[in-house]
Amino acid sequence: METHRIELGGDGILRIANNPVDLTLDNIRPSLEYTQHVAKMRGGKIKIIIDPAKMKSMSKEARNESKQQLEKCTEALAVINRNPFVVFLFNLIMKEDKPGFPMRLFRDEKKAENWLKSV
Repeated sequence: METHRIELGGDGILRIANNPVDLTLDNIRPSLEYTQHVAKMRGGKIKIIIDPAKMKSMSKEARNESKQQLEKCTEALAVINRNPFVVFLFNLIMKEDKPGFPMRLFRDEKKAENWLKSV
């Protein structure tokens, strides 16, 4: 099973939605590689909306690898919150991992899009 659905919108925002899986270092790598490929094809860093609502769990190794790889290609990241686990993961990332790009939590995807277009 694929770990994510990934789509590049006409507005230049990459949208990532998790499938119902446990994210590990091994199964997250293809999505990270694809995200970096899209950024490179668009000339550098990209804006991303991620909806992790269906994600079951994420290993520490997968989280660390995501941070390292996303810092190379992310201009800003909006996270859609439709699950209590998302709030926990978001707070953990902001506290422990401190990403090197702007990152905000939203309940509404349209508000997330507007924020990304403003940064």
